[in-house]
Amino acid sequence: MSKVIISLKEKCQHCAACISSCPVKAISYQDNYAQIIEERCIFCGRCVNACMPGALAISSPPLNLETKAKTKSPVMFLEQLSSSRRLVAIISSEYRLNADINFADLKHQLTKAGFYAVETDDLGCRLTYQAYLKLLTKVTEPVINASCPAMVRFIQRYATDLIPRLATIVSPVVAQAKLVKQMYPSNIQIVVISSCPARQIEIDKHFNSTEVMSLRLEELEPCLPKTVKIKGRANSHNLAFKNSETGKNSNLGTLPTEESPTLFSATGRSVKVINCQDLRSQIFEPFLWPFTFGCQSCLLQDPNYLAKLQSSFHHKEEIDMLSGIPKVDLSCDFAEEQLENYSPSEAEVEQALIKAGFNGDRDFLNCGSCGYPTCYQNAIAVLKGMTDWSLCFPKQQQYFQQINQQLKELTTTDSLTGLTNHRGFIDRLKKEFSRVIRYSEVLSLAMIDVDSFKRINDTYGHLEGDKILKLISQILLHNLRETDIPARYGGDEFAIILPETNKTEAFAVAEKLRAKVEKAAFYVADEIREKLSLSVGIYGVTGKERDFMEIISKADAAMYQAKKDGRNCTRIAASKA
Repeated sequence: MSKVIISLKEKCQHCAACISSCPVKAISYQDNYAQIIEERCIFCGRCVNACMPGALAISSPPLNLETKAKTKSPVMFLEQLSSSRRLVAIISSEYRLNADINFADLKHQLTKAGFYAVETDDLGCRLTYQAYLKLLTKVTEPVINASCPAMVRFIQRYATDLIPRLATIVSPVVAQAKLVKQMYPSNIQIVVISSCPARQIEIDKHFNSTEVMSLRLEELEPCLPKTVKIKGRANSHNLAFKNSETGKNSNLGTLPTEESPTLFSATGRSVKVINCQDLRSQIFEPFLWPFTFGCQSCLLQDPNYLAKLQSSFHHKEEIDMLSGIPKVDLSCDFAEEQLENYSPSEAEVEQALIKAGFNGDRDFLNCGSCGYPTCYQNAIAVLKGMTDWSLCFPKQQQYFQQINQQLKELTTTDSLTGLTNHRGFIDRLKKEFSRVIRYSEVLSLAMIDVDSFKRINDTYGHLEGDKILKLISQILLHNLRETDIPARYGGDEFAIILPETNKTEAFAVAEKLRAKVEKAAFYVADEIREKLSLSVGIYGVTGKERDFMEIISKADAAMYQAKKDGRNCTRIAASKA
């Protein structure tokens, strides 16, 4: 089968609107864009209607088959056909809603574009209407109107127990195409113009593409004058059918009575029984499924058309006209279409949910952002390979926050030692200084230099020097509070922000760290033991400083004083009065 609904990867905005709108979840989200699973699709077209960026579009089957290599557009294709055959168009009834011109104008323009004749499916409607009247005089059980190909496909795949209830009567469009084949010369190409993608599949089922093909009116727009404009897709699932006599919405969902025959009508996502007190009107009750696309009913284009059609059967002229047209076979059959039957176990689904980060039922939001009504159903789709967790908005938001935090840490963390880097140190000191000024708290800063570290690099190389810096950073981390902020200030210099610590307490901390480093044995080149020491400068914030940079300057000066005093010692800078 050719692809009727195609995916345009570059236009997909990952909104999952197509998945949400699909009644049978026949959309796979893989490779970062939505794709139609034809084996599951009923070709109702709701996904196309829901996709605002236009990432899903209806294609015409003939252009995807043997003609693809020969033609580049439907217009060129028809031009080639018209040179050898006569083109006869059949305008499907739903286009009377979509075309911003009346039928007479459209017929005239299509004729000018090269069509030999232009028909509607009115005769097909009348023929199938008669067939339903005859059928309902013979049956005693409920019958489902089979005029909607999307509904028929749904039943064949997802409600197979209802297949015996389907009326074995072709749709009005198919009936019209069969009539045209008999009423026109043999050398013709019939072009069914329909907005329904399921109609294209139906045409392929009943006819060879060399005899009957299906196109959308939008594809023929280049053939038409610029004054002819085609309306956009009809949001048909929002339309309501009104009774031709009362003008009120038809009563759907009424339980049947013993005195009247019954039909099935699709109302919502379930198939319900409706009352058939007025048999003729109920035969053509439109299928108000939320996933119908373009085609509501062959009678919807005119609110009074149903009454006109019914009354016409009481006129001898109408009866004589129908009896004079060729006899066509209106019968068809519907077989069950098998779907893949893999269903993951409950344990597999639970494991998938845990792997995705869900911690039990309490984590289930069931927000529908992924296109599935529940997190559990989304997990099943993930296991089936139909989607992934990238469409789960809450989880993606959490993931984004985690990534954002990781990126923030990367920009403020020294990659060698794992301590806060120079940029992070400046940011934290600025915040701590502001807090001290606002709340009159205490704060101390220690600036640290590794004594004679240049000798290590010059003697053993920078890789060995890096090992020494990592070991010193570990000594700092293991001997400080969680609230203290050790940082690599640059090269072999470290800094420690000590919140809620006065200069005397900071001196004690610095001496503890200095003693730890002095007693530690640092091995370089795997076996050589080196002794190291620290020079530390302390400054206690008084709150009278002009800015935080003054704190660094004072502590740094104290550190250099320690180096002048012979290294391996701690000095306190004089506090600002």
